[in-house]
Amino acid sequence: MTYLWIVAVSIGLAAFLVWLVDYLRREQREDQARATQETAARIIAEARTEAEAIRKEAELKGKEAVLQAKSEFEKEVKEQRREIQQAEKRLVARGETLDRRTEQLDRRENECKRREQGIKEREQALKEGEEALGARQAEYDRLIEETRRQLEQTASLTRRKPGANWFSRWRRRPSTRPPRPSA
Repeated sequence: MTYLWIVAVSIGLAAFLVWLVDYLRREQREDQARATQETAARIIAEARTEAEAIRKEAELKGKEAVLQAKSEFEKEVKEQRREIQQAEKRLVARGETLDRRTEQLDRRENECKRREQGIKEREQALKEGEEALGARQAEYDRLIEETRRQLEQTASLTRRKPGANWFSRWRRRPSTRPPRPSA
């Protein structure tokens, strides 16, 4: 019985040892599984944190790029507006210059018309004066001829010598007057 008991205790002890080894292996596997799960969870958490950081960094870079693009666009728009305003100012200045030139040309044209009218009036007055002068000249010639005839009649009454008629000699002399313009 002691032998049996030793065998029973040995079997019990062996069964206990098998159970203990199995228990320890299960515990070790569970610890390893827990450790693996914790490591996986930690890696996943780190990956999520890192992904969140990368996402935030990408958002910041995107926002910076958008802000920079917006700033450049606004700068370009501002430059274009400035150029447009300068072009408008130049156009306004050109328009004003053209207006002034047009006014000057109108004044010159009016002055030319006024002068032309004055010249026409002077020409008309000159023409009338020439006609009046021609009429006066004709009247003077008629009066001179009439006076000459009267003088000849008077001279023929007094009977002077032939050739003593001073008036006829004077009349034969070449004229020093400029020739009359033809009307």
